[in-house]
Amino acid sequence: MKGHPTMRGLLGFLPWIVYAVIATGDEWRWGAIAGLVIALALVAVDRRGARRGTRW
Repeated sequence: MKGHPTMRGLLGFLPWIVYAVIATGDEWRWGAIAGLVIALALVAVDRRGARRGTRW
């Protein structure tokens, strides 16, 4: 995962992919919550890597 441009691009779309999978019919709220959780987790991992001097 570290430094691979394709993987970084896919990880950027991961919250939207999770939203699309979960948000079927009337369940869009759960999809939005799940997408937000994934996005926050990705930001936390990225910030932790930035502090150590490494990225993904």
